[in-house]
Amino acid sequence: MAGDVPSSASRLAVLSFASGLVFCCPGTGILAVLAGLGSLVLVRFHPEPDATWRKYAYGGIIFGTVTLCSLAWLWSLTSTRWNQEWRLLLTGPNNALVALQEGSFDAFRAEFTGPASLESDESVRAFATRVENQLGRFHACRSELTEPPELPESPPWDLGGYVATFSNVDEGNWTGQIKARIGIDKLPSGTLRLIWILLEGEGPDGVPVRIRYPASNEEVETSGE
Repeated sequence: MAGDVPSSASRLAVLSFASGLVFCCPGTGILAVLAGLGSLVLVRFHPEPDATWRKYAYGGIIFGTVTLCSLAWLWSLTSTRWNQEWRLLLTGPNNALVALQEGSFDAFRAEFTGPASLESDESVRAFATRVENQLGRFHACRSELTEPPELPESPPWDLGGYVATFSNVDEGNWTGQIKARIGIDKLPSGTLRLIWILLEGEGPDGVPVRIRYPASNEEVETSGE
């Protein structure tokens, strides 16, 4: 270091340490690691006899790495919780109905556990046909709650309060919402899965609609007549 003028390497080391002290932001964590490594690379090519600032570079690298690892762990935990609980509790049968709309019967059944996950293609196709004929094209489903509901201790659970949006070009470009109700069970892993879906309310032109998957025995017998 020439005189009292800080070198580029020492400035990077201080920047690394200062950035590493900001633990709540992934950007500062990345900056701390890169600035710390950069300062050590610079001093390797341009040696300084009294590079006492290296401790700041090492500190910044350590703090930055801890920040990134901690935030990655928290993101993974939150993402897993969302997939296992919040997604289903806040959007209800949304993913299942999207898969059905796209014609992916396997993806549709994957949203369920128990007998509903083992229904035949014919059974799923019958449900899809009833939804399309009576309601039209599915758009989205959501809960009217702003956060996941409080659940009783033991599953399965019966949850209402969901609204599903549909549109039907064959019925005067009708667009409307219909009530959705779901049954939920918890797997041993803690993941939540559907066990049934019920769409019920007024469809196009105020026509009463009641569509359930899997179909009840009564619905199966009626459709077979």
